Amino acid sequence: MYCTSEQIKIEVWEQLKRSLNQGQTVLRDDMIVHWYLDEDIQFPNPHEVINMEPLLVNHVHTWNLRPNAYTAIPNLFLASDYVRTNTDLATMEGANEAARRAVNCIIERSSIDAPLCKIWDMYDYPLLSAWRSNDRSRFRKGLPWNGKIIG
Repeated sequence: MYCTSEQIKIEVWEQLKRSLNQGQTVLRDDMIVHWYLDEDIQFPNPHEVINMEPLLVNHVHTWNLRPNAYTAIPNLFLASDYVRTNTDLATMEGANEAARRAVNCIIERSSIDAPLCKIWDMYDYPLLSAWRSNDRSRFRKGLPWNGKIIG
C-alpha cells in the first residue's frame, strides 16, 4: 500500500523470479523490456494508494449477456468471474468454477482421455428458505430487503 509504482514492479518481478527460478534461471532482470502498472492504481500522495478499478458485480437480468466458458472460436475458452457459472457471483470461487468449465471444454474439444473437472451445484441452505421466500415476495412487490423472516 505504501509502495511506489517502481517498488511494485520490483516486488512483482522478484516474486516471479523466486517462483520460477528454482534450480535453473528462467527469468533474468535483463529480460524486462517494458512494464506497465494499471492506470487504475492511483498515487494521490506518497502514503496512500487507491485502486480505482470498479468491482465487477453481476447485475440483475444480465445472465443472457454473460458468455459461457466455450466460444464459437474452437480454441478460445474463457475463465473469469464474469463467465456463466453456478456460483453466479464475482468471486474467486466463480472464477475457479469458470476455469474448471474451460478445462472441461478443452478436454471435450480435444477428445483426450482425461477425467472432467467436477462442477458443483450451489448448495441451497434449507434454513434460509424463509428469508429467501420473504425476499422474493418483497422483490415482486418492488420492496427492498428488510432482513426479516416474515413481512
